[in-house]
Formats: sequence, structure tokens, C-alpha cells
Amino acid sequence: MRRAAGRDGERGDRLRTGDGADDGGRDSEPAAEAPLKSLTRKAWEWCRSVLIAFALFLIIRAFLVEAFTIPTASMENTLLVGDFLVVNKAVYGAEVPGTALHLPAFAEIERRDVIVFTPPHDPGKNYVKRVIGVPGDVLQMRAKKLYLNEVQLDEPYVQARAEAASSPPRGAGASTSTSRPLFTDPRSVVPRSACRSA
Repeated sequence: MRRAAGRDGERGDRLRTGDGADDGGRDSEPAAEAPLKSLTRKAWEWCRSVLIAFALFLIIRAFLVEAFTIPTASMENTLLVGDFLVVNKAVYGAEVPGTALHLPAFAEIERRDVIVFTPPHDPGKNYVKRVIGVPGDVLQMRAKKLYLNEVQLDEPYVQARAEAASSPPRGAGASTSTSRPLFTDPRSVVPRSACRSA
């Protein structure tokens, strides 16, 4: 009996050792797959983070803020060529990309605001100008001086090289550059929907 027990014990040891060897073979496959799954999971998390960051960038740029570089000297002494400008798009109601819809505005355009807008005659460019007139104002140039509603404007930001220009139509907002000789007509009639706060 002792022998049988010994054989059973040996057989049990062999079976356990054999089972251990078999289990070790089976465990090595999942062990090899674990780094692959971990790498795949890390790659997915990284891609997901990049996609979320990109989506947030697009939303922020479309509806909240956008950066611009000043390309010309038309606003010199206020803004210089190469200056960076961060524009708050939400203030005057951001445009929903690809549509003519606008979000609700938080403020109305006021005189002396510096705005960024896309002019109707040149939709491929953004202009940076100071608002000098709002709807209902009458603007006139007399002897190289600007008059708003028959009162001469004090414009310390304008360089002394001002040129005469025709007045915009009554009831339209108007903007001006601070260095007027760079444009034959420095004022543009700007629709409210095209404006963004600078």
C-alpha cells in the first residue's frame, strides 16, 4: 500500500508538475498579449485626448476667441505691424460656421471700440479698425478734421496726415483707421454681424 501511495504521490507530483508546465504555457500567451493590450489602450487614450483637444480648439476658435496678427500700419500708434491681437468673438455674437446664424450678443458696438471685421467688398480679409460712428450718426470730413453729428472729434490716436473722405450712408456704422492716408476712403460701412471685439 505504501508503494501505491508512493506511486500515487509521484503520479500526483508529476501531474501537478505537468499541470504547472501546461498552465505555464497557457499563461505565457496572455502574458504576451497583455503588453499589446496595454499599448493599444495607451494609444487609444492618447488619440482620444488629441481628438478632444482638437474639438475644444475648434469650438473655442469658432465661438469664443481668435488670435490675429496686425499686417499693416493702418492702426499705427495704437497697434503696430506684427502685434498680436486676441479677439473676443462672443461679445458681439459669434457667427455659427457655415451658416448665416449668430449667437446672442453680450454688448452693443460703441464708439471707440477696436473691432475686427470682414468687409463686404473683401470677404477674404479681416480688417482691424476703431469704431467712430454707430447707426444714426452723421460723419463728415471738413478741412481734414472729422465731425461726428456736427461736433469735431478729438482723435489723439490719428496721425497728422489725415485725408478728406466721403461720409458713409446715414444709419450705417462706420470705422476708421488711425493712419488715414493708407486708404483712399479710410472709413468702411460695417454690418454689425461682421464685427468681433478686439
